[in-house]
Amino acid sequence: MEFSEEQINFIVAPFDQHILLSAPPGGGKSKVTQARVAYMLSKGINPETMLITMFSRPAAEEFRRDMQAYNIANQPRIRHYHQLGYRLCQALEKRNLIPARKLIDDENQWLGICRDNLRKSIIEHGTSDINAYDQSVIDNFLSFVNFCKSDTLPAEEMFSRLKLPSDQQPFILGFELVEKERKRLKFRTLSDLIYDVAVALEYEEKIYKSIANKLDHIVIDEYQDIDPASMKIFHAMAGTRAKFNCIGDDDQTIFEWRGSSPKTMTSDWDAVFPTSSKLHLTKTYRYGHELALAAYNCISRNSERTEKMCLSPLDANKTEINIGYYDEPAHGTPPYADTNQSSMIAAIKRFIEKGNSYSDIAILPRMHSVTPFIEIALIRAGIPYSMHSKSTSIANTPLFKSIASTAALFAMEVSQKEKFSLFAKSLTFPRLPVKREKYKDLFSLVFSEGAIDDESLLNIFPGSKPFFIKSINQRLNSLRNSLSKESFQEFYDSYINTFLMPLVLSESTKGKSNIPKESPSLLNGFIEITKGATDYHQFNRALRAIGSESSNKLGSISILSQHSAKGLTVKMAIIPACCETISPSIIPTKVTDLESERRVFYVAATRPREELLLMLPPDREFIKLSETEINTAPASHQEDVNYVSRFVYEMNIPGAKRISHAIHEGAGGDLDNSPSKLEFNQYLSRLGSFARVR
Repeated sequence: MEFSEEQINFIVAPFDQHILLSAPPGGGKSKVTQARVAYMLSKGINPETMLITMFSRPAAEEFRRDMQAYNIANQPRIRHYHQLGYRLCQALEKRNLIPARKLIDDENQWLGICRDNLRKSIIEHGTSDINAYDQSVIDNFLSFVNFCKSDTLPAEEMFSRLKLPSDQQPFILGFELVEKERKRLKFRTLSDLIYDVAVALEYEEKIYKSIANKLDHIVIDEYQDIDPASMKIFHAMAGTRAKFNCIGDDDQTIFEWRGSSPKTMTSDWDAVFPTSSKLHLTKTYRYGHELALAAYNCISRNSERTEKMCLSPLDANKTEINIGYYDEPAHGTPPYADTNQSSMIAAIKRFIEKGNSYSDIAILPRMHSVTPFIEIALIRAGIPYSMHSKSTSIANTPLFKSIASTAALFAMEVSQKEKFSLFAKSLTFPRLPVKREKYKDLFSLVFSEGAIDDESLLNIFPGSKPFFIKSINQRLNSLRNSLSKESFQEFYDSYINTFLMPLVLSESTKGKSNIPKESPSLLNGFIEITKGATDYHQFNRALRAIGSESSNKLGSISILSQHSAKGLTVKMAIIPACCETISPSIIPTKVTDLESERRVFYVAATRPREELLLMLPPDREFIKLSETEINTAPASHQEDVNYVSRFVYEMNIPGAKRISHAIHEGAGGDLDNSPSKLEFNQYLSRLGSFARVR
């Protein structure tokens, strides 16, 4: 394999110093790291005194597999973080330095422990500002628990660091209760494999002595994603002996929710290793000038970054940035709730007609709420796709699961226990605003011979207001009426067309409603997918086919989140919902870190080799403004989902296309002015071009 001069500088760098290598997307980071390790071994470094580590299991397996190409007899240890943590825990347990605990990977068990202890904390706080039965609250608490385990600081300090709203104050005690329960039950989760060792290091000097100064070299890939707890362990292992070789890109720091920070490669590194060697790879071999220019225009807005630029070679392949628009949305519906997505479907078909495969395409949504409408459009168009995470599929949305459970309740002969489970699931959309312990009373009422009336409901909910009793009455009677139908088609028409659709259309337009505004589009998509079913078996078959493995010889399109796309390279990448509040993700109850959101967008945008398609809302003002190469979104458009994302403005795509064309044409001299003049001239200068924007 041939390497560039700057790559070779890292590969053969001296072994007696700490080294930080900054590498851009497509810069060959993994290959040069493998070459560096092979070079060190060829020069006599003992593999027993080396540790190669990275966050994920797949990355470690790939690194181990690729190292085999060097035909080195004795390979160094290659570990992902959790594997390293597991081995450390085992070794320390044997020496009685930390308590023995079993490892659990049962997500439901862990979820139950967290949920129950959060509810205890809320009761102890005596607050009614937070709903312990709201799944979004539980999800936020799980995220908080994981964030707390990225460092060894007290939960109060981690709470402050996240800038969480005051109504989530019970999270602090909730975390402490979870830890007490974990200690009582004597178990660890994957996160605890690192956390428990890092915490123990702070109070037990014997642990430090047992793991320190055993290594000469520690190589950490994807260093920008490391958290403080992991770093404390690596520093302890290094002691006063080992040298660090750390490789990453601060512009691709996208896992702040698990404790990573771009400061790891900037100010924090300088503070810990002031005399280290800092090297840079400046070229990408993945994408061309057009995308390199546009991506730099965007990411250079961040202040917390190393000043650097990612260049494409002068003879780089062209990577096109194209734009598609959603259809005009119905009133009150977000633009991405488009179940046709005609621009995206047309772009995919054009790409396939060029001889490409569906497996050459990845769709990278920022938010899971965007994905169901993409799935519906692909199903309608007969285009095969696969979900990176089944849990984010349209089949797992509350609406789909609720209808599927109600249909099973109608059609299947099941035990009383299973019948109650289906009943409870049928009430999840629209979510019934009652505590789960009341479900058994409602179940008995629906499946009894007695009337469902205000009197019977007041016995279950004494003192409730008339409008609440009325809404429960209508819901349960509609359900009972639908379940009493003779045929599946009659049930389907009664439940979906007579009850659910009018309710969704009415409630989704209200200011305060537990039915999201995009629900009518989602329900229409459900009807589209299941409309040919004449019985329950056909209905169930249509649902099970959603996102199933494709036998198409052209493979299937991958749908995965922007966070999961880290390290991915594809021919064509599609970023849906490039609109405000989605990208950047803006949640009213949370403080938005724009620099973090910009990094996530940057990672997604730099995945393709040939084409990047951005799906935008039908924002007429953007179309008009973009012709002037404007690179800043109007302030009045920000935080409104109907307008194009500020990140798309920052890319200055028309300007990037113009400068890229000039580079490919070998133009010199003066080029027309642009709001992105500074960024364009920096790129042209470092590329060695004589052209300049005047």
